[in-house]
Amino acid sequence: MYLQYLIATILFSPILGTSTFTFKDAKNWGKHYPGCNGKLQSPMADDAKKMIGDSQTIENKLIFTDSEKLPTKIIMKNTGRTVELKGVWAGKPPKLSGGPLKGTYVFEKIDFRWAPKEWTEVINVDPQFKSIYMQYMNMHVYFYKEDLKSFKKAETQKDGLAAFKLHMEFLEGVLLLKDLEKNIHKVQSINSTAELHPIPLASFAYRDGSEGSSQSLFYKGSLDYPPCSESVTWFEPVLGVSISEGLLNGFRKIKLEGGDVSNVRPLQPINKRPIKWVTSNKWYEI
Repeated sequence: MYLQYLIATILFSPILGTSTFTFKDAKNWGKHYPGCNGKLQSPMADDAKKMIGDSQTIENKLIFTDSEKLPTKIIMKNTGRTVELKGVWAGKPPKLSGGPLKGTYVFEKIDFRWAPKEWTEVINVDPQFKSIYMQYMNMHVYFYKEDLKSFKKAETQKDGLAAFKLHMEFLEGVLLLKDLEKNIHKVQSINSTAELHPIPLASFAYRDGSEGSSQSLFYKGSLDYPPCSESVTWFEPVLGVSISEGLLNGFRKIKLEGGDVSNVRPLQPINKRPIKWVTSNKWYEI
């Protein structure tokens, strides 16, 4: 009986949605997860000149509600796929609405993507690759559609998620993630957790330099991991956040499932999808 169960699990795990993928085999995801072959896949290959030159700004502003509200606690977890930050709020969590979004979205989490070491080395040697590869790391700030009640359900529903993708680079300036750097060693093993000092997590979604530059590119995309559901409206703010070499090295020591050393999916075609600008009702100096 146990043998039959084991065989069935192996054969049907992709169908049942069990996490059987690895990032090092990302080019083959579409064989087991048909959604990964879609036309609106993420992360999207960007032609910055085209985005900035041809894109229009929509009139409606993104509205952040309670985005600077402190959670009572923040739990950092190694999920085996990423490092995830989740907050616990007394009362209602931060929310997002307006812009191109139809309805209200509830803050869920922040997680991180870090590129293989050789990508960073290429970027350091030849700056032109910054327009091709991710800039060291990305931070993703996720909201789910309130009507869908949960992030898990929203993942697979059209327009179920809104997510902000912030580039993280070695920059001069304020170190925003000092507590994360101090504690990242506590979550090296899969499923390990640590508690961080409360900070307004949702505020990272609108890190811009001034009122005039409180802009984000936005476009339709997908989850950047199987089942690659095309459920995400992605926003990319003008400015990113700074990262120390110590924090980047801390992420590179994180153990991931399947022997992965990074969790970045290769860039996907634009496929003529519309790309526009939106401004927000929040901004502040880095």
